[in-house]
Amino acid sequence: APDRRVVGDRAEFDQAADSVVLTGSVALTQGAANEMRGGRLFYNRATGKMQLTAPASRIFVRFAQSNAKAATTPSTPKPSPAGQGVPFGATFKTAPGAPVQIEAERLDVDDAVQQAVFNGDVRAKQGEFIIRASELTAFYSGSAGLTGTTAAAAATPGPKASAQLARIK
Repeated sequence: APDRRVVGDRAEFDQAADSVVLTGSVALTQGAANEMRGGRLFYNRATGKMQLTAPASRIFVRFAQSNAKAATTPSTPKPSPAGQGVPFGATFKTAPGAPVQIEAERLDVDDAVQQAVFNGDVRAKQGEFIIRASELTAFYSGSAGLTGTTAAAAATPGPKASAQLARIK
């Protein structure tokens, strides 16, 4: 796809398996909004599965928000009546239109089901809001694949949109 680019120091193609392994300083971009960086990227075009790791380091990913989220206006927590404490979730302050930046030890992407699973000391940041977890699953729309032409994506005619983050769990 024209808005997708991947670079690495070394690439190994396996035409029979329809896969590629990039190593070294690996960087994948989709347009100006999405970016993934690591040390090793395995991509199987036939299945739409991708794995990004960074031996002896961490991976970095920046996801754009979906258009619906970007149009949302941040809400201000409502004060609770005196003596009743703060309602659960009322103290979270986010930047709904800002990109989400995620660091982890490993990322597994399954484009057929449009989810990305981050593992290993995960740190997700949006504006000043930070989440830390051992595992984080990101659900997205569009295609995170390098080509946007996985078997699942090929069923829908026309150009495939870059991945847009819908929600995280």
